[in-house]
Amino acid sequence: MGSGNFLVRVRAQVMTRDDSTGGWVPMGGGGLSNVSVRKRIISEDEKKPEYIICGKRISDQTVVLSCTIKRDFQYNKVMPTFHHWRTGDKKFGLTFQTAADARAFDKGVRSAVEDLLEVFSGVGCGQRTRGGDDAGDDDVFMVLKDLKEENVVSDRAEET
Repeated sequence: MGSGNFLVRVRAQVMTRDDSTGGWVPMGGGGLSNVSVRKRIISEDEKKPEYIICGKRISDQTVVLSCTIKRDFQYNKVMPTFHHWRTGDKKFGLTFQTAADARAFDKGVRSAVEDLLEVFSGVGCGQRTRGGDDAGDDDVFMVLKDLKEENVVSDRAEET
């Protein structure tokens, strides 16, 4: 994967859900990581993309997160600096250094999801999931159920 394949790169603490305690715990011993959303072409003939969320701990360059965005991907923005997602039976979260990093990461994830929806549903490149470039500033929840079916991304505005 070349460096040109990054949709976004931020610094964050990578977390995983501990269902036994109901809380979030640092992955791989903790520490700040460079977290990115990367695009990879999995079939040169068909030009089908794959998107991977990758986290590499800054202190020792250990990969603490490698997660492919799949059809069952569910992304939640619960606080300005904490987002989490589920894919399969795995749950991951990121505690961002700044709200700006969180917004940038959300935009990268949203872009990846939209691209996957377009590829697998045959939607034209000009169509977006909802509202254009500034969509998502108040979004709390995004679900991607099945890329082969109609676009199933739903957004809920945060209650004030």
